[in-house]
Amino acid sequence: MSSPASTPRRKRGRNTNPGTPNSEGPTSPPSQRRRGQDSSAGDLMPMPVSPTTDLLSPAAPQDTSLFSSPRPSYLGNPNEVDMSSPLMYGTPSSRVEGTPRSGVRGTPARQRPDLGSVRKAPQVDLHSEPPSADGAVASESNAGQRLVIWGTDVNVGTCKEKFQRFLQRFIDPTSSEDENAGLDLNEPLYMQKLEEISVVADPVLNVNCLHVQSFDAELYRQLICYPQEVIPTFDMAVNELFFERFPDSVLEYQIQVRPYNALKTRNMRSLNPEGIYRAVPMRVSPIQSNVKSVYKTHIDAIHFRKTDEKRLHGLDQEAEQKLFTEDRVQVLKELAAKPDVYERLSSALAPSIYEHEDIKKGILLQLFGGSRKDFSQTGRGHFRAEVNILLCGDPGTSKSQLLQYVYNLVPRGQYTSGKGSSAVGLTAYVMKDPETRQLVLQTGALVLSDNGICCIDEFDKMSDSTRSVLHEVMEQQTLSIAKAGIICQLNARTAVLAAANPVESQWNPKKTTIENIQLPHTLLSRFDLIFLMLDPQDEAYDRRLAHHLVSLYYQSEEQIEEEFLDMAVLRDYIAYARTYINPRLSEEASQALIEAYVDMRKIGSGRGMVSAYPRQLESLIRLAEAHAKVRFSEKVETIDVEEAKRLHREALKQSATDPRTGFVDISILTTGMSATARKRREEAAQALKKLIQARGKTPTMKYQQLLDDLRGQSETAITKELFDEALRALADEDFLTVTGKTVRLLA
Repeated sequence: MSSPASTPRRKRGRNTNPGTPNSEGPTSPPSQRRRGQDSSAGDLMPMPVSPTTDLLSPAAPQDTSLFSSPRPSYLGNPNEVDMSSPLMYGTPSSRVEGTPRSGVRGTPARQRPDLGSVRKAPQVDLHSEPPSADGAVASESNAGQRLVIWGTDVNVGTCKEKFQRFLQRFIDPTSSEDENAGLDLNEPLYMQKLEEISVVADPVLNVNCLHVQSFDAELYRQLICYPQEVIPTFDMAVNELFFERFPDSVLEYQIQVRPYNALKTRNMRSLNPEGIYRAVPMRVSPIQSNVKSVYKTHIDAIHFRKTDEKRLHGLDQEAEQKLFTEDRVQVLKELAAKPDVYERLSSALAPSIYEHEDIKKGILLQLFGGSRKDFSQTGRGHFRAEVNILLCGDPGTSKSQLLQYVYNLVPRGQYTSGKGSSAVGLTAYVMKDPETRQLVLQTGALVLSDNGICCIDEFDKMSDSTRSVLHEVMEQQTLSIAKAGIICQLNARTAVLAAANPVESQWNPKKTTIENIQLPHTLLSRFDLIFLMLDPQDEAYDRRLAHHLVSLYYQSEEQIEEEFLDMAVLRDYIAYARTYINPRLSEEASQALIEAYVDMRKIGSGRGMVSAYPRQLESLIRLAEAHAKVRFSEKVETIDVEEAKRLHREALKQSATDPRTGFVDISILTTGMSATARKRREEAAQALKKLIQARGKTPTMKYQQLLDDLRGQSETAITKELFDEALRALADEDFLTVTGKTVRLLA
């Protein structure tokens, strides 16, 4: 026998010279060659080893001259050994030359970091016997059946066959609602899911472990005990089955199996860490050598599912496929067919809050929202579909309760307070990543509530810089960022539900909405509905309210259960309408909207005031579309326009009424001043101008003396605020200037 040192090194895959006897394969490492020499000298059996890829590749030449002895039986089928590695997620056919670029060949395989394995698991034969003297080779099929992954009892071929049999035969008529939606319960469940993958092109197969346990208890045991070896085998099995059934499909990557709902669960805090950890300390400060004693913990999750019965079902805008059973859809459609469905849903919204029916209806329409319209391809941009609502009024009128109710109901909602919010907290801020030391952008409440509702309490307590960021979000539904070299535009398609209190802690009926809550008119004009929630201070109302509040404390169990069922129906109803109902304007509804807008403009034209703007017309369209969604109608009809007009008119009568005249003046919200107040300011400015001109060429005058003289000759009451406005109006005309308490005339 030649020594290893004298053996010339050859490249892998090259055949040795038949005329030169050689006792070792050129591809064997030194440790294996030593083991083979010791085995020939003594009685020890050869240890099973993991063969190399070149020897096991189907394309490699199977030359028996590479071995000094007959090929061991434990090597088994080359394809089967090749599939033993947890890192090999492709099917064997994906590595065969000449396969077309469709199917498995055109679908790349990628590693799964959730399994936490980077090693190649060898396969061994637990029932291996010493080689016979005559060198007979055992049957490869029998060896393949005995072949298991090192350290486990998992046979790759058997495990794969069992899982494919499970996919092809498992039927579960009692599966949960989110698993069998839109599927035939009398057909194999997971074969229908594979068909769905071929259509949706989402290469993820969620497998319920309880289904596996009921179909094959042994397969379930292996899955729980050896997940790093069994899950890649499941991946290979499902990919072979999928591409045999759909050979022309090309996915982003090969299908990954994600098991969930295992019987054996363990609390995350009770996990026992094992293995070798690389602790990377983080410094308290870049200029100090002190490090923190707390390290980050990362959990690799194979599958997760978030559920909350108290909130609406989350909707994915890219793949809006809310899962509803046919029975559930039938119940929702029966409810939508009732003539009083609008009143039923509004009464189910916040039933613990007494009255305020119109406000509840407005919030209900906000939950449904309008129809999304995107005309960016034609150059017309994106039209807002969300409804913005402002609640303002006396303290203690359950404004915050309504906000909390909506926040706990809808997904992707954010709740914030104006007193504790900053501009960057609402939009986005730039910070340094503690690990990479790079500048990163952290989003705020408005961006996080994209496709949801952002509830802002204490809206009047916000600073001016904080409120200024809301202008773009509430109208364009985007958020432009230019900070620290990061320039981007984020989506903020959120509906705003805000609550504000008056500055005097009680609503003053002699003042307008702008004067009561001290908010800029440019911001108030972006709200579709502005409701007042006032304390009527009436004895009969107080008695009814007290009776309602007391009744909440002695509800029976039947009443509580009935209320909970109503909430479940309401959640599904809103989710179904937002997902599947997208109404469009009919010809009759379009004409009704045009007439409504023209009538609103006519109301104020006779008195010289503006009673409607194009924003009010857009608000009517959104409210009408939301009301059509309530009826599950694909077409906006006249009844929807009438309800939108009524609700909008009720909100305007409360928020845009001029307290001096009693008429609705929309300019209070759009310009911050009613037409009557503007006329009084002009009259006071003209009277002050005549008074100054009557004094002759006096260059300077005292502020207080001029105010007293104007009050003395005026028939109406002149307040200090009105006098200041008159001075500002004359200063804008370059007639005078005010310096402290001195008024100077300009030449």
